[in-house]
Amino acid sequence: MTPAKFLFDECALGAPAVAAIQSVLKFSPQTAELDHVITRFGAGAKDDDWIPAAAGENWIVVTADAGKHKSKGGKLPVLCEQFGVTHIVMSAAVNKMSSFGRQRVIIENWEAILAVADEPKGSRFSLRRVGAQGRTTLVCVKRPEPGTAKVQQDLF
Repeated sequence: MTPAKFLFDECALGAPAVAAIQSVLKFSPQTAELDHVITRFGAGAKDDDWIPAAAGENWIVVTADAGKHKSKGGKLPVLCEQFGVTHIVMSAAVNKMSSFGRQRVIIENWEAILAVADEPKGSRFSLRRVGAQGRTTLVCVKRPEPGTAKVQQDLF
């Protein structure tokens, strides 16, 4: 079985932070390949250029870009859906955390993150803080039928 492949973009974490996560995850019995958009496609690569390439290489994208703001290219979640790229979006609350905090969130939710690889291509997930204690969890965001509300549910 081919290990899952997770590609972090510039909005989620810097390349050194991804390398640090990879070092820690070497101790996990569940392996995956981790890389960074800058390492694979260069700094400043436009989403409309690298997302189709990532789709062809079976990457799962980890980002903090929810597509709510104007961008130079297409909106990342729309492009991921268009090209069938499964993606995990860090919520605004998670993205406000320090780099160390975001690294910790990835490691703490590693088993759930790995499970994303078994979901249909193009699925969207949200890594968000929930509850009074601010626990971070991964939720699946189901695309709604036209005219209905978005549905979110815990992955496990």
